[in-house]
Amino acid sequence: MFAALMNPKLAQFLDRAWDSTTEWLLTNGLPLVLTLAVTMVALKLSGFMIDRIGKAILKGIQPGSNPRMVQRSTTLTHILHSTVRALIAFAGVMMALSEVGINITPILASAGIAGLAVGFGAQSLVKDVITGFFILLEDQYGVGDIIDIGGKIGT
Repeated sequence: MFAALMNPKLAQFLDRAWDSTTEWLLTNGLPLVLTLAVTMVALKLSGFMIDRIGKAILKGIQPGSNPRMVQRSTTLTHILHSTVRALIAFAGVMMALSEVGINITPILASAGIAGLAVGFGAQSLVKDVITGFFILLEDQYGVGDIIDIGGKIGT
């Protein structure tokens, strides 16, 4: 109806735009939506599973037997949850960018080079993170403990 009132060139342009948009949505849009949906489901499922595993571990600990075990399992569950979420989100974003048509090879190469540069530039930070992970893993002290090291006291 409006096509008869419009400029024929504008109507032709709108028809081509509609056709190309519809084609893009069917070829790239559907896989993009599917990729984002799978990523969201994976995030929810991983969070659910990690929480479930954490609760099972806490349930297996005798009440009042060792509060240190409860603290340690809670801390490690939070660390695992954050790490898995970051990995799934990164993979989902990379797949979505690939579906849109962006070449992710240079992004991944740049991330690798940037990671290497940060690794060299922040060696002490990386060393502290690794040391902190092993302190938690070996249960030398945990989150919430009051410690006294070299005259410094902290929680």
